[in-house]
Order: sequence, then C-alpha cells, then structure tokens
Amino acid sequence: MLTSFAPLVAMALLATAAVPNGKDPISVFSTAPGQPVTFYSIGDFGRTKDLGSCCFGQYDNLDVHAQRIVGELMNIKAGQGPSPAAIIGLGDNMYWNGVISPQTRDEQFSHAFEVPYGGANLKNTPMFALMGNHDYGGGAFICAGSTESAQCNSTAELLQGLENKLRWMGDYKSLSNNRWSVDEHFYIRRYEDAASGVSVEVYNLDMNDASVAGSHGICCQCYGYARGDDGGCNSIQRGDKYCCGGDTAMYDACMARFVEWSDDSRRQMVAYASKSTATWKIAASHYSAIQHFNQEDMNKWLKALGEAGILVQLYGHTHGLKFELVTTINTYFVENGIGGGAKKEWASTTPDYAKSFVEHLYNAQPTEYGFISIEATTDSLKLQYHTHDDKWVLADRYEDVTIGGVATKYCLHIPKNGSHGVPC
Repeated sequence: MLTSFAPLVAMALLATAAVPNGKDPISVFSTAPGQPVTFYSIGDFGRTKDLGSCCFGQYDNLDVHAQRIVGELMNIKAGQGPSPAAIIGLGDNMYWNGVISPQTRDEQFSHAFEVPYGGANLKNTPMFALMGNHDYGGGAFICAGSTESAQCNSTAELLQGLENKLRWMGDYKSLSNNRWSVDEHFYIRRYEDAASGVSVEVYNLDMNDASVAGSHGICCQCYGYARGDDGGCNSIQRGDKYCCGGDTAMYDACMARFVEWSDDSRRQMVAYASKSTATWKIAASHYSAIQHFNQEDMNKWLKALGEAGILVQLYGHTHGLKFELVTTINTYFVENGIGGGAKKEWASTTPDYAKSFVEHLYNAQPTEYGFISIEATTDSLKLQYHTHDDKWVLADRYEDVTIGGVATKYCLHIPKNGSHGVPC
C-alpha cells in the first residue's frame, strides 16, 4: 500500500533484504534542493469530535483547541522555512478507537486530520504515520458494524478486525495531494537530496506489544465488553469476563499477533538498516523501547536499535515531551505525545532498570502542546521542540482565538562524527 506524492519524485529502491510476500517496504523520494532534509513529527494527535479524548477532569481552552493550535504552529513554521518534506505521525492518529468503519472514515479524517492540518503552508505536505494502541481499537471492540464498533464473534473475526483497522486507516485518500499514508505494520521512507547527497531513512515500527498499555488493553477490549461498567478496565486480567468475554484462546491469539508484528519490525529494521547507505537513520514508533517495555523486551529492542545504527527513536503514547540519550548504543530517544489529541501530562519517568545508561537532556512542562522538527545536513542533525508562545489569546471557539507565534523551547545539535549532541 505504498503511496506516492506529486511533489516528490520516486526513485530506485535500494534494499535487498528478504521481504514478506515479496513486497518491498521502502519508498524513496527526492527533496527540494538547497535546504536541509526536513521533517516535522507529532504524536497522539487525532482528537475526538466530541472532545472526549482531550477534555476531561480539569481542562481549559488550550486543551480544547490543542490539535488545531499544533496544526497552526506547524503551518507557521513551514512558512518560515525550511519547509518539511513530510510529517511523521507517531500513532494514536484517531482517538478513541481508530477508524470505526469505511462508512465513518471520511468524517473522522475530516475533523482529525484535514481541518487541523489544512493551513496554506501545510495542506500539501505528506504525512506518513503508524498505528498506536487507540488506532487498533484502544480497548473497545475491535470488530465493526456499519457505524459502530462491534463484538468479534470468533478469533478469526478478531484477527481480521485488527487487519481492517490498519487497512481502513491506510486506505484513506486525502483530497489535498493524497497526502496521508499508513503503509504497513513495518515500512521505510527514504528521503534524498541529490544536490547535497544527504539521505534520511525513517523506519516505521509496530511496537504495540508494549508491556505498558499496549496489546493487553487492545486485546481485552474491556471498554466494549463492560458496556459502561468499566471502572476495572485499567486492572483487567486475562480470563476476566470483560477481557475478550473470558475467551482466553481469543485473547492469546490476539496477543500473539502483536508479538509477531513487533518481532517482524525488529527483524526487518536490522536487516534493511545493516545494508543502508543513508546519512541518517531514524526509528518512528508509538512506544519507547525503554519507557513502555519490560526489561527483557527492552533489551531486545536496544540490541536491535544498536545493530541497526539508529541515531534517533521518535515515539509517543505518553502525553508529554522529553529528550534522552541512551549511552550504551548512542541513540537519542525523543518522547512526543503532545500533538493535541489527548490531554497533556508530565513526560514519562525512566524505569529503574534503565537509569544507569539513560542520560536525561530535556523535559517540557505539562502546560504545553507542540511538535518536533528535524533538519538533516551532511554534517549534523538538528532536533527542535516547538510550542506556542505567549501571544496566543484563547477563546471558547477556535474561530475567536488570536493566533500567536511559535516558541522554540529546545534545540539539540547532533554532529555526524559521533560526538555528543549539544544544545544549539
């Protein structure tokens, strides 16, 4: 399901690793010469139309309008330049439950994608994304009727329902330059500037078997089975009546499918990256190898990221923002879950079993929403965190909001020579 975009010219595919079903997961595009190869990245951004995902408990107009504000921040920044070749979406593209059905898809994308990212400087920019836990159902029923989620009647239906979630998300056709894509559980985007020779590969990973709020919640579907009696969903266990209706075989098959996709992502990343000629290699995922996995699975991912030579892992899920360096593999981990689809919170806390090799660099305050920009040149990679400045004046209706400017709160300059990244 590879999607080409009019402004970007497809080039020869480069990798030779074995590919499931004979499908090559790499798409290669050229970028505008004379500027850094640039990307924006957002996570956890697809707000519900009824505001339920962003606005509960104590909230204010910043929370209500957060996704629109982040979209406008990217629009402003793109106008200032350098313009992004693409936007990297880190999952939870559509709260609460992903695309419900083909019948609901266009309306869902209208308010969760087209409107927020419809600014003049942004509306033709491609966005490629991956699947988060909410895109797979988020704990509600995975299967679907015509306009609502529905209980799966068999294990086969559930497994097909998971595939449908991916297909329905990826098959959407944007009227603005066909700019949306979710290609597969694992896929690679390579962007090249022929003039400078700079190339960037983004490895999109399915890591939804995460230990923290990952496949367990998706597979149990507690918010579907509980039908409102969902007070215990955060502590639901395999075999409980609200976890797959007590059907442990169905639950186990669902969990195994996510492990299969995760293992395949890890294997293919190493296979392709080890042969890569890219100047820079970035991994994109919904979950962090450190924050959201138990120690055993974390070690599997860190080993693979190190073997693949990944310099940066971008991830979301936690609705905060931070920069860290994993010193054992010299990989920078950037948490970015403040795209505005869910209410902001503190960045995640590094688990005890990882503290000895994780160097903390920066934390955003839990009062902000924003995005990451990435600028790649021959000699360096520049990562920046952008948020709203103090010129924004909020109101109940977005149409009455006074648009402010972009504040760059953090900048990290990573040299190509392998030395430590330093603040810009």
